[in-house]
Amino acid sequence: MDEARQSFNAQVLGFHGRKSAAAPWPRSPEGELFVRRIGDLTVVDIPLCYEAGDMKARVAFDADERVASIFILNPDTP
Repeated sequence: MDEARQSFNAQVLGFHGRKSAAAPWPRSPEGELFVRRIGDLTVVDIPLCYEAGDMKARVAFDADERVASIFILNPDTP
């Protein structure tokens, strides 16, 4: 997780701090990544497969290719 934090921008680092995720890590993603530009951000949806059910991660990258936001969403979220 510390390696992943190196790619976070200052805003995301401030929000997430140094706490580790409470939920177990997902199994390997199944399906395709969905990548698009929204304004100055590159937004990527990543399918996640958990034991309890499927979800998706939505990660936005800023112009410096740093993580600007992270969301774990219901897979039906547009």
